[in-house]
Amino acid sequence: MKKSGVQASASLKEPSSPSPSDPKQQSLPVGEYEVFLSFRGPDIRDSFADWVYRGLVRSKIRTFRDEEDLQRGEKMEHFLLRAIVETKIYVPIISPKYVDSRWCLQELAKMVECWKLGKGHVILPIFYFVAPSEVKKQESVGFKSAFKLYGEKFDAATIGQWKEALKQVGEMKGWHVTEHVGQGTVINEVFVQIESHLRNSYKLATDELVGINSHVEKMKKLLNHVDSASQKIVGIHGMSGTGKTTIAKAVYNEVSAQFDQSCFMEDVRRILSTENGGDVTLQTNIISSILKVDSQVRNVGEGINIIRDRVCRHKVLIVLDDVDERFDFDRVFGRLDYFSTESRFIITTTDKRVLIKFDHKLYEPEEMSHEYSLMLFSKHAFGADHPPGEFLDRSEKFVEAASRLPIALKVIGSLLFRRDMKFWDAKLAELRSIHPTKVQERLRISYNELTYYEKQIFLDIACFFVGEGKEIPFYMWDGCGYHPEGGIDSLLMKSLIKINEKNQFWMHDHFRRLGEHIVHEDYPQQSFKRSRIWSNEDALEILRARRSYYRVEALRIDMRNMIEGQDGVVPLMKKLPGLRYLEVAYGRLVGDLKEALPKLRCLRLRHCSSVPANFSMEELTVLELRGSTVKDDWKGWNGLLLKGQLKVVDLSSCRDLETPPDLSRCPSLQVLNLSHCSAMKGQLPISSLTELRQLNISRTKITELSGGDNLTTKLQKLQTISALDSALTSLPADLQHLSSLKTLEWTTNSRNATNVPAGLTRLTLSRTKVANLSDLEDLEELRFEHCPPQTSILEDIARLFKLKTLMLRFSEDSSSQDDQRAITTMALPLSLTRLHVSHCIHRETSFPSLVGLTRLTELYLIEFSFLEIPSLNQLVALETLRILKAPNLVNLDGLEGLEHLIYLTFENCGALKTIPSLRASSTKLQKLVIRRCPRLTEIQEFDKLKKSLPSKLIRIRECPSLVIVDEEGSSSGQDSARTSFVSTAG
Repeated sequence: MKKSGVQASASLKEPSSPSPSDPKQQSLPVGEYEVFLSFRGPDIRDSFADWVYRGLVRSKIRTFRDEEDLQRGEKMEHFLLRAIVETKIYVPIISPKYVDSRWCLQELAKMVECWKLGKGHVILPIFYFVAPSEVKKQESVGFKSAFKLYGEKFDAATIGQWKEALKQVGEMKGWHVTEHVGQGTVINEVFVQIESHLRNSYKLATDELVGINSHVEKMKKLLNHVDSASQKIVGIHGMSGTGKTTIAKAVYNEVSAQFDQSCFMEDVRRILSTENGGDVTLQTNIISSILKVDSQVRNVGEGINIIRDRVCRHKVLIVLDDVDERFDFDRVFGRLDYFSTESRFIITTTDKRVLIKFDHKLYEPEEMSHEYSLMLFSKHAFGADHPPGEFLDRSEKFVEAASRLPIALKVIGSLLFRRDMKFWDAKLAELRSIHPTKVQERLRISYNELTYYEKQIFLDIACFFVGEGKEIPFYMWDGCGYHPEGGIDSLLMKSLIKINEKNQFWMHDHFRRLGEHIVHEDYPQQSFKRSRIWSNEDALEILRARRSYYRVEALRIDMRNMIEGQDGVVPLMKKLPGLRYLEVAYGRLVGDLKEALPKLRCLRLRHCSSVPANFSMEELTVLELRGSTVKDDWKGWNGLLLKGQLKVVDLSSCRDLETPPDLSRCPSLQVLNLSHCSAMKGQLPISSLTELRQLNISRTKITELSGGDNLTTKLQKLQTISALDSALTSLPADLQHLSSLKTLEWTTNSRNATNVPAGLTRLTLSRTKVANLSDLEDLEELRFEHCPPQTSILEDIARLFKLKTLMLRFSEDSSSQDDQRAITTMALPLSLTRLHVSHCIHRETSFPSLVGLTRLTELYLIEFSFLEIPSLNQLVALETLRILKAPNLVNLDGLEGLEHLIYLTFENCGALKTIPSLRASSTKLQKLVIRRCPRLTEIQEFDKLKKSLPSKLIRIRECPSLVIVDEEGSSSGQDSARTSFVSTAG
């Protein structure tokens, strides 16, 4: 902001602070403003900053912008400081003369101070014709001269605070406005980010689950009470968009712990619709999920045998979501009576005929009530449970016009967020003009409001990328100039897509079908003229054709088990000069592709037996040859590297490659994946890859990352190195000082201890010695696997004050005995939330103190020789406790005080005699498993535990000495004490 001609003190004075219990201190935003805009007036007040401000105001976002004629005094300082503290989002526009204003620096310092408190403040910096690195380092003439003048007027502490604020902001992700980056594009992306943060701050995490509890309770009754031994299936039936999947997920989360194993199979309809082995794919997914192993079923018969012999031995819960008439239970599972009477299936479907052939229970969700519908709509339209008074009447009209359909309420509410009355009225009229049964046409209202680039991203996701990671398509869209960062954020805000916990795209089936319909509608009878081809049938139609089709932009084809067309893939590619995305699986690509695909941005060849060498795809940004037959003498690199546009190279599982490819002509490369190239060996030059973010050489024989001197300055953007089970024996010395590196995964059998970069947040070491950990102040996750423990390292762990996850799997090497004793005196960081310790096998060791671990929610102790574990009553937040293979453990102290315990397991505890009362945790305990504890004689107050857990699960097996003692001291007889299985499930 412009602060001309104003006298002010060196720093803004603190107003009287509210007490910690003051709700205004605990929630944001609380003030009059939502965005605080900071800039230096003479630079950009009448241009860029004014455009930003006016755009925010037009979007109904309350924005603080100082006026030039405001007088500076104590009252004004107090007001400015309060505005910063109470505003959630800060947008500093840092121009070349920004540091000439001490007011700007003071504001920036206060922003950083609030941001560091971790109470939800967000800084979105815009670097206006000044590089972020210049702001971070402050070495330019302009910065130096400004601070030289400040040194004559202000103390060193104040100047240090300003410099640190600039450094922090310079390291943040923001927008860099240059001559080559459109200012309008930047402003649009900033608005999208601001709206995204505002929505997230208002909306509850459970906004999809309005009124869900009643559905869950009704479903639980159907699951727990059956009329016959064969009635194992509960169906959820209703039209699309009524919340069937949401209900199924909520029920699954609630009851899955009552079963030995469980799995949730999404999108069964789409899995079964694939041309090549949909039933086998479904079997493979279910078997892998239930048995917790990577499985590949070769045919339906083999899958049924595995399910009958291995899956059916468990009490299982299997949810099959979105099932249609193609589903044949017997073809996938064999027979229903293979499964135990306690196993359950939940099937969601829009077609009730799917369930008729089974003896089943049926749940049909009732229409959402007007009250809940209005609440769901309001959460998305206003970020509140109820609409403001002036919008109440219109909101109720929208609820009725949307037929109280949850998906429509969410999407239409998101569309109306922060729009004016005129826009509301126009959309209400449009919605009312659509017949109530045409759900997709109603949802298309939101699609029509998207920009051209957002529509392209939406259609790509709908047709190709649901369930896929966002990284590959992101780079393709970026190469096409689609501005994916802002586009994805916009789709998220409008509730058109989601990104799940695995960082994958997810889209409601209505929107996926809408996207496919939009692609189909241009040429309903001529698939070869559509912009996107994703089915083998349509792809084969193009193979048979004789002409070129310029409209086709994206194509996927799976040649597995396909005889026709194998030799026609390359000619097919020549017929599609407009392709920007091509995915071929299990193909045999033979022929000449010179100048064939001038617009291609993303090429994914998976498990292809041959790959053409004569490429000239100069604009390619993503190359994936995963599992394909490529050898060292492959000539394809010659064309691919001409312009060096590649940003992603994935050669994982290319087992014929022995030498890393020369990527020195790819300065834009950001992701390099060579994992599972088991024959690849030698050096990997990386010094020229100045944009590299991720490097994966796991399970290769690469011995060295080479690049000469000054790698730290060359690889300033490298964030992740994965080198598990590789031949890499040491990191280049320069990389030990690389501040950008956040994740390191490494296996080496070197006897020499190594240093690791100080800025890491995640560190996994396997069979590796490390010099010290004391400098890793930001470390949040630490995994030691099969590592020789070192006394000094165990001492260092106590100083990792941000550590949340600690996993220690000690080496079984007897030479490590002295170091294993050190765990006895080891101090654990109080910040821990997850702790796994295994293979402490020397009898002289004892477990470290657990005092102060009040945040710990998960404790795994596996294969150890401890005689006792310190009192557990300090672990007030503990939810999961698993103790496995503890032959010397006799008793547990403090177990009876764990109020939040959900899962408790004891296995192979040969000396364990007594389990204390679980009365404190009985209201939350969901699963108790006790196996192979031959000396266990009592579980105190077990009868009371059974009564308090009518719908939970208790499993006791191979505990021949167990005598259950009730609260009055009486015990059960010896016969009942030897019962191998006790279940309290309904």
